[in-house]
Amino acid sequence: MRISGIFCEGKAFWVFYDCPARVENIRFSVAWVSRRNGAGIRWEGRGWLVVHRSKFDRNQMAILTHNRLVSSLAVPDSIFDENGFCETYCGHGIYAGLISSLIVRASVFRNTHFGQHIKSRARVTHIVGNRLSDGRTGTASYAINLPNSGTASIRRNTIQKGPLSDNVFCAICIGEEIAALGALSKRAGERNPSKGIVIEDNKFHNDSGRAETVFVWNRGPDAVSLRRNELSGLDTDYFLGLRPELEKLKSKPAALRH
Repeated sequence: MRISGIFCEGKAFWVFYDCPARVENIRFSVAWVSRRNGAGIRWEGRGWLVVHRSKFDRNQMAILTHNRLVSSLAVPDSIFDENGFCETYCGHGIYAGLISSLIVRASVFRNTHFGQHIKSRARVTHIVGNRLSDGRTGTASYAINLPNSGTASIRRNTIQKGPLSDNVFCAICIGEEIAALGALSKRAGERNPSKGIVIEDNKFHNDSGRAETVFVWNRGPDAVSLRRNELSGLDTDYFLGLRPELEKLKSKPAALRH
């Protein structure tokens, strides 16, 4: 089934306000509103929203959530193609607000424009076994963005940064809004505490054409564990940031490059 053309309350094709929900085998195409945040799905309920085997293409936002810890979002086996579809800056593939948890598994993100493929402010974020690609025409800023840090695992993903990226400086970017408040800010730590961030067994290819691109940039106060990631493309740095557990600042471990 394809959903297109009719919006709920100027927000999205489908808006959920209560109860757990499951969406399966639905295509959401060309969500557009004047505020540039038109979504395929807007999740504002409590409990879990599961979006399974669905497709989102050419929306300003694909999936957008509210900021309540009573909610969680899981997205397995879905496709996100050309979202952030605007003439000027608008949205992301998945944008999880300050919810309890986000799980994205075995999904494909292609040719996102302007925003990020996945942006998460969730307390706990798991991004496992996905393919995130700018291709030759996508302009996504970051592949994965955790602006408020949090607890996270990013495992077994294949990530490509393209030549038209809107921000070439990192593929996975963590904690920049905590940095803006001050790395030791009590307010920042209370907003999204971390029990650890693990980034392992991922493959990253740098097609940006820029040597200053880093695989991971951690600007927050929480340590990041980096294990068995493989980098290819231009001479990309492995890590830049605070307190890496396994790597020195801007290290380039030969065993993790090809």
